[in-house]
Amino acid sequence: MSSDVLLDVQDLRKEFHVRNAGRTARLTAIDGIDLEVRRGETVALVGESGSGKSTVARCIARLVEPTSGGAWLGGRALGGLRRRKLSRLYGKLQMVFQDPNSSLNPRMTVRAILDEPLVLHLRMSRADRETRVRELLEAVGLAAEHLDRWPHQLSGGQRQRVGIARALAVDPELILLDEPTASLDVSVRGQVIELLQQVQQERGIAYLFITHDLQVVQRIAHRVVVMYLGTIVEQGQTEQVFAHPTHPYTKALLTAAPTAEYGVRRERFRLSGEPPSPIDLPAGCRLAGRCPIAEERCRTDAPPLTVVERHHLVACPPMSGGWRRAAPAAPAGGPDAQTTPRLPHVAQEPGAPS
Repeated sequence: MSSDVLLDVQDLRKEFHVRNAGRTARLTAIDGIDLEVRRGETVALVGESGSGKSTVARCIARLVEPTSGGAWLGGRALGGLRRRKLSRLYGKLQMVFQDPNSSLNPRMTVRAILDEPLVLHLRMSRADRETRVRELLEAVGLAAEHLDRWPHQLSGGQRQRVGIARALAVDPELILLDEPTASLDVSVRGQVIELLQQVQQERGIAYLFITHDLQVVQRIAHRVVVMYLGTIVEQGQTEQVFAHPTHPYTKALLTAAPTAEYGVRRERFRLSGEPPSPIDLPAGCRLAGRCPIAEERCRTDAPPLTVVERHHLVACPPMSGGWRRAAPAAPAGGPDAQTTPRLPHVAQEPGAPS
């Protein structure tokens, strides 16, 4: 693993056992994905509801146990740790949830909410903790008068700012952001995104940003990873994926987005039918039954991720040069800065750009 890779997810799988038609069935939420997040970068994990993107974040944070595979933070495995060691790692890994109403304890004031992680993870005096709490509140643009307020006395945007401040309390290296702007008004959403960008510039924190909002993705992410029914179908630098979407599912996502926001006119690309059930997934490509360019082999063989250009991978042989050309590739690396990414240990095809 490269030294600047902060989060390394390998062959992560998660299955749930559910009741279906009176029987216990296996629901596949994540099916063997690989993912990397580098220090100081933002990786957006996008897809429709049910794609498995939120389950990825919950498995990384150990809120649910993966069926197999694992995640490493700074080279240390996040699985199989005793509670004390896992608690220490949580000082480097924090999470911000979609709904601040449910993620903030309604019986705690803002002061108590921000003080709690300091008590759990840092050895600080009461006076130092009070100073730190006030600094955190100022860092997210809230006045000290909010310290003694209860969550129900705050607006949605203010509650989400408190959630971000709580995540920043222990100076984490990585924050998992699960749809952090989904429940906010458009104007407040922009303020929260600006706050996250400012915090990243000042502290060098990495983000794994879970969202379905492509406008937010284009604004904040260095790299984009597209998921469909538990698998990664495309990944690359943000400008690559938006300018040259290659997988049919990615094309359909961008077609459904308001094109005026991107300043370009996109060719209409539509999928037919409904997604298959995660309880009864097809053997080959999971999009094959809906895809207008699917070949017969797409229905029987799972397509590997293939390099189509530097840093840009896609799991669609009909769009990436055919099945003979297709060869598995390691996850695309991300940029130290948005314009100067590096790509480690990616299996490139002969003659591919370097």
